[in-house]
Amino acid sequence: MHCLGITKKIAIVSGFGESDKSEINAFDNALISAKIHDCNLIKVSSILAKETEIVKEFEIEKGSFVPCVLSSSKTKKGENTSSGVGIAFNNEGYGYVMEAQGETKQEVKEKLEKRIQEMAENRNQQTTKTQLEIKESKTNKKYGCTLTAVIYLF
Repeated sequence: MHCLGITKKIAIVSGFGESDKSEINAFDNALISAKIHDCNLIKVSSILAKETEIVKEFEIEKGSFVPCVLSSSKTKKGENTSSGVGIAFNNEGYGYVMEAQGETKQEVKEKLEKRIQEMAENRNQQTTKTQLEIKESKTNKKYGCTLTAVIYLF
């Protein structure tokens, strides 16, 4: 039994935004950069249905409610920031999504790999396919934000 439905498609997006006005405007600009700015994001936990397909192209109707796993990292002028999501499928065909933040792409990569590995181990599973998406940027304006997300599509 399932409640709202099972998504069989996901998209992985990333973006960077800056603002001289506020952190929230930098975040909004990162949403625009990632092309997920005109929808209502719903934070979900990190399990993917069996045989989920990763798509590159998608359209979301403005105002839609969109489940996602979201990673964002805010920073100030002159600082570096990085955020990422990692997807791994296991030997039963199901998948996991993890998120991480840090200063550098390498730091986020290491965190994601460790978290995915532990998630699989906790379920007595082996990962068969892994994909990471990491966004790293240096902020030139007063506020900056990197953002990566896995969007669950119906």
